Amino acid sequence: MNRPEPQHRQPSRRTFLEWVGLGLLSLPAASSFQNSALAAGLKPTHSAAVPKIMLIRHAEKPNGDGSGPLGITAAGQPDSESLTVRGWQRAGALTQLFSQPSLLADIHYSALSQPTRLFASAIGKGSASQRPAETLTPLAERLGIALEQPYPKTQTDLLGQMLGAAARQGGAQGAALVAWEHTLIPELARAITGQPDLIPAHSIPAQWPDERFDLIWMLNWQAGSQQFSLTQIDQRLLAGDAGL
Repeated sequence: MNRPEPQHRQPSRRTFLEWVGLGLLSLPAASSFQNSALAAGLKPTHSAAVPKIMLIRHAEKPNGDGSGPLGITAAGQPDSESLTVRGWQRAGALTQLFSQPSLLADIHYSALSQPTRLFASAIGKGSASQRPAETLTPLAERLGIALEQPYPKTQTDLLGQMLGAAARQGGAQGAALVAWEHTLIPELARAITGQPDLIPAHSIPAQWPDERFDLIWMLNWQAGSQQFSLTQIDQRLLAGDAGL
């Protein structure tokens, strides 16, 4: 008598998050992808059109006063410029979300897209933070695309102009995901759009909420109206996130 083949279910989003929390999904050091990308010959595609631009704050960081969770590198070494354990968990959860079409098909995430370009702020004068790059390095490695770091965090005008021009190119329906310091994200969004107002009844908030690591701001270039639209989406990835 033939027995039916066992049914294998795809792990759920929550299962993936549990794996990250238990350390069953390894997260590479920020430099490891840069080295592997160089070896593989991966290069940024600066000409790629990205009519959809998704902005996120880098994942959780240590408290500035030394209390609470410490920052650690992916190798487990203490580092005040790195993510906390929860920050690494969020980096892993973002990797699962943006690399799994089945998760992006969920109605809550359906406006998002798998990124074709990834951006993080570079180390520069006045900024030694590894956190933006650490937040997106696991996703870059999973997708096999380069993590672009053309500008330090203060040069939002230059990055914004570059992304705004890429959004207006039309053609290929690509998407960019950008991890940045939260206090500068509104400034970056204004630089991308080239205007303080997007479409009627939509404007860029003056501030990114200090307590929120779980937001996504999505800028969509509307070719018909020749304007951007702004949508705010809760990540809903880790316990304690808004909406969970």
